[in-house]
Amino acid sequence: MAYIGKEPGSGLRGRFIYTATAGQTSFTGADSLGRTLTYTDSEYTDVFLNGVKLDKTDYTATSGTSIVLDSGASAGDILEVLAFDTFGLFSGEFAQDVTVAGDLTVSGTTTTAATTMTGDLSLADKIVHTGDTNTAIRFPAADTVSIETAASERMRMTSDGILGINTTSPSNANLDVAGRGRFLQDAAATTGAIILRESSGGVGGHLQFVTNDNTGQRGFIASNSSSDILFGSSAERLRMLSAGGLTFNGDTAAANALNDYEEGTWTPVYVGSSSSPTVTYDIQVGSYRKIGKLVHLQFSLRTDAVSGGSGSVYIQGLPFAGATQSLAFYTGAIGYAAGFTTDAPQVLHIGSGGSTIVLYKHAGSDANSMLSTTLSISNLTNAANSNYLLGQLTYPTDA
Repeated sequence: MAYIGKEPGSGLRGRFIYTATAGQTSFTGADSLGRTLTYTDSEYTDVFLNGVKLDKTDYTATSGTSIVLDSGASAGDILEVLAFDTFGLFSGEFAQDVTVAGDLTVSGTTTTAATTMTGDLSLADKIVHTGDTNTAIRFPAADTVSIETAASERMRMTSDGILGINTTSPSNANLDVAGRGRFLQDAAATTGAIILRESSGGVGGHLQFVTNDNTGQRGFIASNSSSDILFGSSAERLRMLSAGGLTFNGDTAAANALNDYEEGTWTPVYVGSSSSPTVTYDIQVGSYRKIGKLVHLQFSLRTDAVSGGSGSVYIQGLPFAGATQSLAFYTGAIGYAAGFTTDAPQVLHIGSGGSTIVLYKHAGSDANSMLSTTLSISNLTNAANSNYLLGQLTYPTDA
């Protein structure tokens, strides 16, 4: 007997609607909305004709793909088929493995002793520590991971690979650390930790790396408010000035800073005070070392031919000019001189701010006379392997 309504206790699987032709008894295939009729169990199908539910004796439902009426329908009648799948609720424990082929949605809390994932684990926001809900690993934005403790973000890895500590907007470097920090090794010197911070009472950018304990500062590296970098052992031993240069043992004066070291070569050349000679060299070598503002150089000269030129003979080509200081002269030594005419150079010097070496010869019975007589162009011999001169000079420079 037909009745109006739906049977409870089943899960709806599909709904199919057909418009009958005159005398039609079999309904199968695509319905008026293009859905193909299918059902699993005839006991879980409801059939309605023009909104009235048919008794199961009024139709046959055994094939799983068709409904056959005992009596033909009239043209325009609406046949509706509701197909249900059976389901039940489980309460207890599974003794065997359980496999879910499709999606599994759990609206409540799932508790497991251990979980092994063979694929991806997708989370909407965070992983929270049990019993400590303000500690979490979060995914606050696309391609971003963060770590929270005490309900505050402590670390963040951004989408462009920048790691930030105590900042939610790291930038400018691969590692961006905000706040206070130090490198600390404990007093027992058996363990250590690395923390970056401002020093207490310091300003932004003040950074310290301290060994042993923070009070003793047995060894440390620190930057101060002027951006100098300090190295010490109980007290300051070395300072890198922000403007460049090294000072020692607490000295902060820029004038005392060691600001350069370099090595190089230079080319010594004979010139004349009035006019320069034409020289063919057999040996023409020079080298130097500059430490701070002190230059130490060596040279070696030997000629094959000399012609022309007049006045005193000088050597040009110094890598740095001498320091400018009133009435100052910087004197060097000649280690070997041979092949000159009647006189050979015995000492050399440059004057204040000078870039030319003056050669002096012995011309009297005392050192004063020797240092006041310069070597002349005429003292250069025009012959092969002549005028062999080795010398060295140490002098200050303003460079």
